Amino acid sequence: MAIEKFASIPFSQIADIGIHMNSTGAKLTAAQVKAQYNADYVMNLGFYDMTTYLPIMALKVNGTWIVKEGNLEGMSFDKTGIDFCKADDSLRANFVTSYPTLIRGGSIADFTVPAGLGGDRGRSGLGIGADHNLLLGCIGESLATDDYTLQEFAQDMYARGAKCFINVDGGGSSQGIFPDGIIESTRIVQNFLYIRLYKPMYKVQL
Repeated sequence: MAIEKFASIPFSQIADIGIHMNSTGAKLTAAQVKAQYNADYVMNLGFYDMTTYLPIMALKVNGTWIVKEGNLEGMSFDKTGIDFCKADDSLRANFVTSYPTLIRGGSIADFTVPAGLGGDRGRSGLGIGADHNLLLGCIGESLATDDYTLQEFAQDMYARGAKCFINVDGGGSSQGIFPDGIIESTRIVQNFLYIRLYKPMYKVQL
């Protein structure tokens, strides 16, 4: 059975959210990204060229476009919210391209499976759920044939209440650290999503 992790996170609980970029000379694992940002969630994110180790398609990190190829759809986000929009309309600090969009406007999209992304494999994605919560989905790649097709991923996230949801890098890249468990991969991807939640504060009675 595939290892699956899902989350629905209200933005009122998010203290920090961003994208960590690796480079050929400085590659952090998911666990190291979690430690660096004191994150509660870490998940692989955008597609990248495995030869050059550079991101491909549109990717904006902390207000700076790292790559901007065309006016593609994707998710624009910061710690106050998330928008499904075209790259040119991204008003928030971060943006990651959809490849492809699985759910649009509350319905499963009529998408074409991109070359190389068909069949059963690991999947990762993010989107907008009920009450505009941030939705995460991560399916670990296994040696069995019980991973997800893109259609199955779309159907699962739709059943979980997704209003808009995009597919990001998957297969052997799919990995995540969630409060209730870890999806492991030996691949150190080029970029990670990280999320730190507000921590409750307690008063000590003397």
